[in-house]
Amino acid sequence: MKYSALLLAGTAAISLVATAANAAHVDVTWTGSAYGNDGFGVFGAPTYYNGVSYTATYRFDLGVGFSTNGTNGSEQVEGGFWMGQPSPLVSASLTINNVTFQADGGYYSDFFRQSGQGASQINTLAQRLIPGNPQPYGGELFQRVFRIGNVYGLPLGQPATFNFTSVDSPGGSFAYFQRDAQGNLTGPGTTDIQLIPGQLVIAAVGGGGAVPEPGAWALMISGFGLAGVALRRRRALAI
Repeated sequence: MKYSALLLAGTAAISLVATAANAAHVDVTWTGSAYGNDGFGVFGAPTYYNGVSYTATYRFDLGVGFSTNGTNGSEQVEGGFWMGQPSPLVSASLTINNVTFQADGGYYSDFFRQSGQGASQINTLAQRLIPGNPQPYGGELFQRVFRIGNVYGLPLGQPATFNFTSVDSPGGSFAYFQRDAQGNLTGPGTTDIQLIPGQLVIAAVGGGGAVPEPGAWALMISGFGLAGVALRRRRALAI
């Protein structure tokens, strides 16, 4: 019984580490039409867009950052530099004309979903961290859809596909800017693009493959050790 308990403890420790290393990731993909001025030429030559296709993609780790579950049917995970919390964003990008801009969420990221009190909405936001001084770049990628009525559901990780119609109020934006050493806006123009989504796809992703913390490694090693001791003792008794 003693050795069985040791073996069970080792197995439990290994299982605990394996569970911690498989965080729940969610992919959120918006597709639609882009309008507005790309004065910096982020997506090619500087130009004005009038309905060009775009794809905005986000991947969130729902086990990271600051999470809330509201009484109004809302659920949110957020974080980043200005909050003093890890950013839940694994990656985010906007693609136009086969050119992709990364909005890393280092400054702030947010995944919000609400279905309650007569209103339903989904928001995603990623803002790039501007490191150091001078500050060479910035960027914000934001998407939102809102509809009266409880239509979008919970929880955040629930897979779904939404095709928006005239009863929805979808919208969003992409802003890009450059700053000089004093923090003033600079550059030949501005990039401020309005994003109107036509479809949203939310897809749950398997294990995130996160690297275990040092304490988790120690626990896993101890688990293997306990399991080995138990097996050796059992073999010795059997001889």
